[in-house]
Amino acid sequence: MYLSNKCYLSQIEVSHIEVFTDWLDDMDVLKNLPLYHTITGLGTRSLSSESFLSGYSYSILDLKNNKFIGYCGFLNVDHENNKGEIGIIIGEEYRGKGYGEEALLLLLDYGFMVLLVNNIKARMFQSNKSAIKFCKKIGFKQIKANQEALHFNMEKHNIVNMEIFSKEFKKNADLKGL
Repeated sequence: MYLSNKCYLSQIEVSHIEVFTDWLDDMDVLKNLPLYHTITGLGTRSLSSESFLSGYSYSILDLKNNKFIGYCGFLNVDHENNKGEIGIIIGEEYRGKGYGEEALLLLLDYGFMVLLVNNIKARMFQSNKSAIKFCKKIGFKQIKANQEALHFNMEKHNIVNMEIFSKEFKKNADLKGL
């Protein structure tokens, strides 16, 4: 179990999957989730327990009450080349309160220290300014933007691609007391 001041990462329980799929049906969640097409390619209700319970996916739980508040994990890990890509979703009532930031730090620490990847990537909508700002704060660098890369809700959206290397994460975490 990975633990921070507000939350902790834990193995996904089957009971969390229904809550998660409900979030994927919520337009307020999807507006900040550029990878939802990958996750929901067959429709949210056809997601299987095995797809959530395998790999490097974790529930985010509130430290105060053990409530399931989010989901995070590695969308893919390439052990041969020591790299991975992450994703995170926070439930509505917990957004904007620092839980996502703490969960992301825990996930990055896990990736660099346990999975021993050297490079972690993240993708987000260009309109998700708070996510971009936080990623830059902890050492992510923007590597490219894909203009009008995704059509969602009858609009074209730009995707920002960012990456962080182990040495930058460790340096920034130490300097900022993260």
